Amino acid sequence: MAASILKSPAGRLLLKTLGYSPREKLFRLDGDLDKLSRILLVDSGRLSDLLFFLPVIEGLHQAAPGVEIEVMTLERWGEFLKREPGVSGLILYDPQQLKLRSAAYHHLLKEVKRRSFDAVILMNDQSDPMRDLVAFASGAPLRIGTHDTEREAFLNCTVRWGLSGNYRMDLARELSRFLGLHYDPKSWSFTFQPEEIRAADQLIHFRKPVKEQILIGVDSATGLGESRLVESHLAYIVGHLSGSLRAKVMLFNLNENSEGENSFAARLGSNVLDTPELGLRETLALLSRCDLVVAGNTELFHAAVVCGVPVLGLFTDSDKLDWEPRNRESVAVLRGKPGEKISLSDLEASVKRILHAIPA
Repeated sequence: MAASILKSPAGRLLLKTLGYSPREKLFRLDGDLDKLSRILLVDSGRLSDLLFFLPVIEGLHQAAPGVEIEVMTLERWGEFLKREPGVSGLILYDPQQLKLRSAAYHHLLKEVKRRSFDAVILMNDQSDPMRDLVAFASGAPLRIGTHDTEREAFLNCTVRWGLSGNYRMDLARELSRFLGLHYDPKSWSFTFQPEEIRAADQLIHFRKPVKEQILIGVDSATGLGESRLVESHLAYIVGHLSGSLRAKVMLFNLNENSEGENSFAARLGSNVLDTPELGLRETLALLSRCDLVVAGNTELFHAAVVCGVPVLGLFTDSDKLDWEPRNRESVAVLRGKPGEKISLSDLEASVKRILHAIPA
């Protein structure tokens, strides 16, 4: 419906009357970034995309240190970005705001418009009308995103990027190259503040005093493809790994389903360490200190990838290939099929490979 507004003369007139009309201004991307004063990055709603785009924010900050870089993101991810040095401001929203007939949505558009951005960059890899309209209504003369015919009315600068054979993290690399920035996703990893790491190490030490004992982080949440392995299968796999590696297990879950997490913990028994309630950054810092992470196609799976932690992905057939990191030594993905258990020999070989990929 949002796209249809821009395709009709009456809709364009309405947006212009409301003040949602981009400024006309010539721009060049080759060396003109430092001539911009304010840039807005609009999230996709996924934490993983924010993680993937942090090097873009850092690159923009280094290339044009005088530019203010703000991020529009879900409220639940706001805490994560508040401590990022390259982010000068946040526009937080609730998922329920993204409805065209909602007064809260128009309040959001007005707030974006009020901040007078020179450029807006969309993190989503495909058309998302409600977020795309934010870019158009911002009034920014430069509106950048991936190419999609549904976006032609909203954006004036698009990047053609095919998903086939690409990991979604590579989209940030393509946009970086488009902006004249250097970004190598294979060498980049997310880092935390020293005090965050110290707190995570202390929490682990009091629960697992034997430093040499392996710690396996497990995320049992439903994946981004809206699927997951059967709980009993996942518990069997984690139980086998914790037994063969003589490891302790720490459970993570961003879906806030405590009942499901308790049920899963009960299946694993005494190997599970208790974990206090933590904020998002504290959770990610704790995840980064694990020796191995086991998860489906979840936000925390991709967080472990960018944190450089050895990670075993247990995907299903509904998880598309663009969610699968390839050619990364510390990452392995096994795909489960309905009614079949994952081969233990394949499991052990994959874990052995990714654990040996990390220097001792």
